[in-house]
Amino acid sequence: MRNVKMLDDNTINKIAAGEVVDRPSSVVKELVENSIDAGSHRIEVEIQSGGTSLIRVTDDGIGMNEDDARLSIQRHATSKISNVDDLFTIDTLGFRGEALPSIAAVARFSMHTRTRDSDLGTKVLIIGGKEKEIGSIGCAVGTTIQVEDLFFNTPARKKFLKTNATETNRVQEILSKLAFSHPEISFKFISGNRTIFQTPGNTDLLNVICSIYGETNRDLILPIDFSDEEVFITGYTSKPNYIKSSRAWQTILVNGRAVQNRAVAKALDNAYRSLIPRVGFPLSVIEIKLPTKFVDINVHPQKTELKFADESKIFHTVYHAINDSIRKDSDHANLKNFALQKNLPKSKSKLEPFQFFEPSEKNISEYVQDQKFSQDQTFTQEQNQKFVDTPFEKLPTEPTPKQRTTMDPNLRDDPLEPIGQISKCYIIAKDSTG
Repeated sequence: MRNVKMLDDNTINKIAAGEVVDRPSSVVKELVENSIDAGSHRIEVEIQSGGTSLIRVTDDGIGMNEDDARLSIQRHATSKISNVDDLFTIDTLGFRGEALPSIAAVARFSMHTRTRDSDLGTKVLIIGGKEKEIGSIGCAVGTTIQVEDLFFNTPARKKFLKTNATETNRVQEILSKLAFSHPEISFKFISGNRTIFQTPGNTDLLNVICSIYGETNRDLILPIDFSDEEVFITGYTSKPNYIKSSRAWQTILVNGRAVQNRAVAKALDNAYRSLIPRVGFPLSVIEIKLPTKFVDINVHPQKTELKFADESKIFHTVYHAINDSIRKDSDHANLKNFALQKNLPKSKSKLEPFQFFEPSEKNISEYVQDQKFSQDQTFTQEQNQKFVDTPFEKLPTEPTPKQRTTMDPNLRDDPLEPIGQISKCYIIAKDSTG
């Protein structure tokens, strides 16, 4: 049996990199989240070859002095938290102290940074985890980090990357969600010397959505504005006659952080269940704001998943928020008589601080029919490819002649009035002429 021994720092950093850095998009996520936390107004991301040969992130944030720049490349060094209690009230994005050294351990890493009150900035150069240069340099206020030849010294990890097009799509997805969560920041994404999108940074979420998904979406999505006690739901969701091919078009934001959560996804599915085909998904950008003590973000190394103290409360609030948005839409006002007639019961419970328990299916069984939330509904990598390559399609709205005579009461000689629904499938109507 081999003797136990301590690992060297270079090996430790590479292992830590595996937890934080698994592909170019995760590098972009870590760097851009740091730029957001630095108070940036403009963030530019440029990649080449899907991010494998070059990732450059430039911001106009507060920057760092030389002492902070030296510390930032040390493991477990951070300005975001100071003790273990801070982990449960996190209100920043990039607090993982090992992010920069982990990235630098598997790439050719350089950083230029300067604070507003400094005449000169600081340059840091690290190759494969080995510090090469730290010194003064003339540069703009803010921070520019350049990552080249990602995984050049860990070829086994590099071979698991997908095509450049697929990796580019993943970077675009990450940046889109970050732009949605921070409409006050102007994001510019460049890939292969071509500008993919640029957001205005004027705090208007609708303008961000149209900048990324296309201006044609402006008239196809509905605003969301709903609150229930300490839970506030805002954002936009598509009209029922405008659906997408995968869940990649759905963004869930919690306190400014793009995450995945099963209860929210289920609430969204159930709200549209009787309004759209089973194979479709609404385009939605949903932001949930609530006190941080009701959320546990420390359930995933990259902070992409979270748990709520009361999953059923969140399910209930999101469901009602979507229904309320669709009900107010004049194009679908007739739906309020039947499809949205059966609302969920109003929650009587108040939120309690997080108790760190594993949410069970019983928490939402009161609101959800006994139906398994299949994992095949979660978008796959092949579906993710459509994030960039697939045009933003609108479902045909022109009915067939048969549909005209049987489903549209305004085109019939004897108009029908919807009065109810059976099994969320069949519409019961009566002749409004008596």
